[in-house]
Amino acid sequence: MKRLTITLLILLITFSLTTGCARVEKEKKNQGLEAATNGYGKSIRWAYYETAYGYLHPSLRNEKLPAGLDNVRVTSYEVIQPPVIKDKNQTRAEQMVQIEYVLRDQQVIHKLSDRQDWRYDTETETWWLHTKLPAFK
Repeated sequence: MKRLTITLLILLITFSLTTGCARVEKEKKNQGLEAATNGYGKSIRWAYYETAYGYLHPSLRNEKLPAGLDNVRVTSYEVIQPPVIKDKNQTRAEQMVQIEYVLRDQQVIHKLSDRQDWRYDTETETWWLHTKLPAFK
């Protein structure tokens, strides 16, 4: 009886540690996603386009920023749908934002919806944006 109790106790501790570690890993990914989406949003909102460009997955970056960004002034960046995890491995997330902006040479308010596809790189433990910068037209 004593041996059975000890065995059950060891199994219970092992199970608790395993689920606890998984929970910590999940929370770490969630915090990383929140930091990435918030940082990217602030970069777009305050026209730090080079910083925003750094959130794009390296395979999506060209040698330089898209032309015309110096003519864009973002007036509003609103998260319509916060990041939603799209797979069981928690390596893909989607966020929707609405951006209002003015082209400085026109002074007309424009509005666009931006669907962002975020993917987690397990090697670098980094969330990367897999969609391009918003198409300001």
